[in-house]
Amino acid sequence: MLVLFPFEDPFYRDAGVPVTFVGHPVVERVAAEGGGQLLKSVLIQAGLNPERPTVALVPGSRKGEVARILPPILKAAGLLHRDRPELQFLLSRAPGIEEDWLMRQMGGVPVANLAVHCGDFPEVLRGCAAGAVASGTASLEAAMTGLPMVVVYRMNLLSYLLGRLLVEVDYVAMANLVAGKPVLPELVQGECRADRIAAELSLLLDDRHRASGIRSALLGIREQLQGQGAYARAAQAVLNYWNP
Repeated sequence: MLVLFPFEDPFYRDAGVPVTFVGHPVVERVAAEGGGQLLKSVLIQAGLNPERPTVALVPGSRKGEVARILPPILKAAGLLHRDRPELQFLLSRAPGIEEDWLMRQMGGVPVANLAVHCGDFPEVLRGCAAGAVASGTASLEAAMTGLPMVVVYRMNLLSYLLGRLLVEVDYVAMANLVAGKPVLPELVQGECRADRIAAELSLLLDDRHRASGIRSALLGIREQLQGQGAYARAAQAVLNYWNP
């Protein structure tokens, strides 16, 4: 087995399966630092002010999850804007989500000062003050940029109940699994509500010390993933197997 996450290594090793942790290539794809120029360009094109604080909204890449996650994060954005009219919002549309379909999903929940952008993920998140991001690859990629965020997720109820029976994990966010502790707040299933999301985002926006601590912790997770050279290590492991 060639595994991408450090916590997978002991699992397979204890089961007697030959395993090599090669690191996660997301570290190579997503630079640790950036100036946020892409975000500023997107905001200007949308008629928004690039100097005002922006909150990222990332509802996922599949229609099912977007349909379940988009309403509460949009309502959370509305709650935040009501109390903080200076805020702006960036909604990231995955390439597999048609613009017309997304607009229909957004129709019942209007949000002021909102820009919708497709592609350039996760680089477009650089410069955002905070974010609400769907659990999965998106949250891991966002974590690599150091974005302070709340990780959200809603599943079909039956799938969720079956998952609880079959999978024993303490966290859903990959960054938390790698860290072995709750670096990022998680709101899953019934907790994935507009009021809870807005409250967590408010904490991130108000508490600079907490936000800075999250950014530092995420940089530490980058180091744990050891992604620089992951492809080469994977290739070398295969070669070593065939030519011991």
